[in-house]
Amino acid sequence: LVDRGVREIILTGVNVGTYSSQGRNFLSMVEALAAVPNLSRIRISSIEPTTISEEIFPLMADPAHPLLPYLHIPLQSGSDRTLAAMKRKYDLSEVSSSLIRAHETIPNLCLGTDLMAGFPGETAEDFEQTCQTFLDLPFAYCHVFTFSERDGTHADRLPNPVPMNERRRRSSRLRRLSSAKRHDFYEAQVGREAIILIEDPEDGFWPAYTENYVRVILRSERTDLTNRLARVRLCEARPEYVEAELLELLD
Repeated sequence: LVDRGVREIILTGVNVGTYSSQGRNFLSMVEALAAVPNLSRIRISSIEPTTISEEIFPLMADPAHPLLPYLHIPLQSGSDRTLAAMKRKYDLSEVSSSLIRAHETIPNLCLGTDLMAGFPGETAEDFEQTCQTFLDLPFAYCHVFTFSERDGTHADRLPNPVPMNERRRRSSRLRRLSSAKRHDFYEAQVGREAIILIEDPEDGFWPAYTENYVRVILRSERTDLTNRLARVRLCEARPEYVEAELLELLD
C-alpha cells in the first residue's frame, strides 16, 4: 500500500483492540506498522472502551510517532442502568477515568463517541444522564444512533419500548449537543499550526484532516496538492470545518 502512495492507514474491525495473530497483539501491530518506511500516519477508527491499552497514550502524545492523537470510543450510553440493560461489559466510572487520563496525557487529542437514543427501558432520567455524561467528558463530538428493533435480538425482547417520536426527539437533542461541542473543539484549535493530509479538490478548495481529525478547508490556486502533507495555520472555525492557511509543503 505504501509503495502505491498510501500515506495513512486506518485500523478498523470488530473489537480491533483485541487483535491477536502469530504472537502479536494490537500494540505490537501498531509498532510494526510504525516501522514501515514512508508510512506517515496510523489512525484507529473505533475501539471498544474495555480494549484500550493505555500503552498507546505515549505513542499518540509523541509528534514523531505516526499513531495519530485520535480515539473514537463507542460508549453507547451515559447511563449505567442503560449500559447494564445493553449488556455492556463496563461502567461509566471505569471508562471515564481512562478517557480523562487520555485527555490529560495526549496534547490536542480528539475524542469521539457513539451514543444510542431510545434503547428499550431508557427513562427520561437515563437520557438526561447520557446528555450530561457527554457534556462532562472531554468528547469533541458524538455519532448518534436511534434505536430500532431487530427480530430475534436480546433488545427486541425487552419491555418498556420508547415511542419512536420520543426516540427521534432524543436523537435530535444529542445531535445538537454534538454540533455545539464539535464547534467548541474547532474553536480551540484556531491559531495553532497543524499537519494535514490533503485530499482531492472539491469545488475550488482542498479538503484535508489534521492529525487530530479536524476537518480543514484549504484555499489554494495550486493544482498539485492531492495526497500531500502540509503544515498549515488553523485560522477560522466554521460549524463543519476549520479554514486554514498553507505554510509549507512537507514532501
